[in-house]
Amino acid sequence: MHWLMRRIRFLIDEHEVTCSAVERRAGIALQSIERWNRTRPRLENIEAVLNALGYELCIRRSADHADALEKLRAHMKKPGRKPGLIRRYK
Repeated sequence: MHWLMRRIRFLIDEHEVTCSAVERRAGIALQSIERWNRTRPRLENIEAVLNALGYELCIRRSADHADALEKLRAHMKKPGRKPGLIRRYK
């Protein structure tokens, strides 16, 4: 199971609530959280469950972001790699 799913299960246990109560509050199908160990949950469902528990999903820069960017750029310059559309987001 992905670490994020384990963390959500930990939060549910820590807050002493049931999965079904969280699912109802989040507006997702019952038994969804139970199936997450066998299926790939949708990002919208993960975010809804976190919000129901009082948390939010966020993206933040990691401490080694420069190294990760260099690896990504090196991968994009590999010989034989077909150039693709590069989108720049602001």
